Amino acid sequence: MVIDINKNSDNYKETVVLGLTTKQLVYSVLSVAVGGALSHKRKLKQNILLN
Repeated sequence: MVIDINKNSDNYKETVVLGLTTKQLVYSVLSVAVGGALSHKRKLKQNILLN
């Protein structure tokens, strides 16, 4: 018995949002959050030094 398997199924990745996989989406959100937090911390530090 021979079962044919579609060759495209080897490269299948499930996308969640905007063509990103779950792992890519999680790390993208984390990187934006960390960047925002660092930017906010830097602005707070500059305000303290200026006052």
